[in-house]
Amino acid sequence: MVTWEQATEGRIRPMPASNAAVDECPLEDWPKEAFDALTPAPSTPLVELPAEALAPIESSPGGFRLVKSSVIYEPLPPADYLVDGVIRSGSLLLLASYGGSGKTWLAIDLLVSVATGGKWLRRFDCRQGPCTLLDYESGEYEDRRRIQLVSRARKVEACELDIAPMPNVYMGDASFEHRVGELAKVRTLIVLDSLAAASPGAKENEASMRVGLDQLRRISEATGCTFVVIVHAKKTSGSKAEIDPREILRGSSAIYDAADAVLVVAYTKGKPLRLMQCKARHGVEIDSIDVELVNRDGGVAIVASAPQGRAASPNGGAWSELKTRLLDAAKRLGGMSKNALAIEVKGTRSDKLKAIDELVAEGRIALLGGVYRFANHREPPAGGA
Repeated sequence: MVTWEQATEGRIRPMPASNAAVDECPLEDWPKEAFDALTPAPSTPLVELPAEALAPIESSPGGFRLVKSSVIYEPLPPADYLVDGVIRSGSLLLLASYGGSGKTWLAIDLLVSVATGGKWLRRFDCRQGPCTLLDYESGEYEDRRRIQLVSRARKVEACELDIAPMPNVYMGDASFEHRVGELAKVRTLIVLDSLAAASPGAKENEASMRVGLDQLRRISEATGCTFVVIVHAKKTSGSKAEIDPREILRGSSAIYDAADAVLVVAYTKGKPLRLMQCKARHGVEIDSIDVELVNRDGGVAIVASAPQGRAASPNGGAWSELKTRLLDAAKRLGGMSKNALAIEVKGTRSDKLKAIDELVAEGRIALLGGVYRFANHREPPAGGA
């Protein structure tokens, strides 16, 4: 078993001790015990890491955390998702759009969905767990107003969700990684709003802007907590040329590079929001979806739907070709999860999942205990798929 202290040893600057009263000394001089009192450590770690995966810092060349060869080649467990097929547990996701485009509403819907074990955007299943909103922008009143509206539409009166409005620690502070790390040990999801507001004085066009994101990545690796960071995008209204979603984030490209996944919210007046995925480091992709904010039961429901004009067509050569590629992948790689199989071939995620279901129904892929395997005991039916 590896503790938080072992996992982060040598990578977090220790807090200087102080004999002065806590309320009389600057925040950066607070002793570690003061923060421990704010967030008690859990009796057992949330995530169990093999001790051999983290070589002792003092015994590794250069003081790096080295993952040994014996661990590198161990079989990897199936990907664990906080939000089914969209957000991986223990990952760092950026949610981006221009100001006033609805990204905070989508983030709040995510928080309530995870805190209740519901469906994000009324579509994607979520694993239930405690959540926190670290809000550097809106303040307590606005946070509570939006959470109440989203919860009312879901008929939720209480859940495992709390907020930290206008936190007194910022990215780049000596205590940031320690304090957020302590919180992450007892949280499943933390949403930070926003990167710019949490990084005062940082220049967004410089690569150093990613330092705070790297801190969150280290914390997520050690705790399994998922982080969603709201970031601002470039203004696109009135632009004559269409902007590549991968280039829409405002500031240095290092911000984009630091994330495991990036979701972009596009706003056009009079139309539904368009949610697009433009990065998935772990290979999972989702189709672009339309999202509407609907007044319902005195609250606000955040509802997803497929973009108009796009629908899977299980007819023709392209569909048969997709199923053939999936069969080849199943034959080549052996047993795997449904999502892992879908990752192996190109195409829209919804089409790939539907094609896998058809292959299972046809007996060409066998499903046993959640594992999908090539069914080599049966030949494809005559006449193709």
